[in-house]
Amino acid sequence: MRVILFLVSASILWAKVHTAQIVPYEIYTIKAAVSGKVVRSAIEEEGKLNEGKTIIQIDDFVDQKKLQSLRQKREYLFNMIKITQQSIENARRTMQIKKKSFDRIKNLRTKSQYEKDLRESEFLVAQQNYLASTEKLQSLKTELSDVEFAMAQTQDLLAKKRIAPKGYIYAIHVKKGDFVSPGMPLLQLADISKAKVVVYLTPEEMEGIEHKLIYIDGKKSKAKFLKIIRVPDSEYITQYKAEIEVPKPKIFGKLIKVEIR
Repeated sequence: MRVILFLVSASILWAKVHTAQIVPYEIYTIKAAVSGKVVRSAIEEEGKLNEGKTIIQIDDFVDQKKLQSLRQKREYLFNMIKITQQSIENARRTMQIKKKSFDRIKNLRTKSQYEKDLRESEFLVAQQNYLASTEKLQSLKTELSDVEFAMAQTQDLLAKKRIAPKGYIYAIHVKKGDFVSPGMPLLQLADISKAKVVVYLTPEEMEGIEHKLIYIDGKKSKAKFLKIIRVPDSEYITQYKAEIEVPKPKIFGKLIKVEIR
């Protein structure tokens, strides 16, 4: 019994105390997708839940003007297409009338060649007007397709310049007046449904780890290991990076003492 007590006491004495900061379970970084000047950065929203309010806005003045112009052009093209479709219908009816008129006399010997040529010429002109109107309609539809594609591109660009995530704003990395480029971190979102700490364990602490308990601030806890990864530290001494799930605090960033016994 004395030997067992001695061993237990020794393990407690040898247990290393780690000071660790409680952080959210997961942290996600949102990076800039486009370049531009930051015209709004809601720094005051850091550490709060956001429900879709704009947190960071990149200058989109020119893009908004472009979108407005494209919408006006699209409306114009819609109207022109309607007019052209009516013109095509009129041209088609005129062409049919001229064709019937020509077909009616083209084989009659009682009609002069001059009159036949005149009727044929009228039919060909009507046919040409019909074909020209049809070609114009196709051109207008192609132009409309190009405008709608440009609108989609502009709307996509506008969406990328407005950063309005839903979730807990863990950190904001830019301020008003900054210039950002693609790939630059803008802010961090956090999953605060759970919490964790990260500690680095020595090979000695890893011995029999599956049978050891986690103590927080000197008290036995129900904390559990999420994952343990073998990593070398700056001096190339083998250590183990351990992520430990701990009770969710009221405020993240709190420092606690962690022991593995």
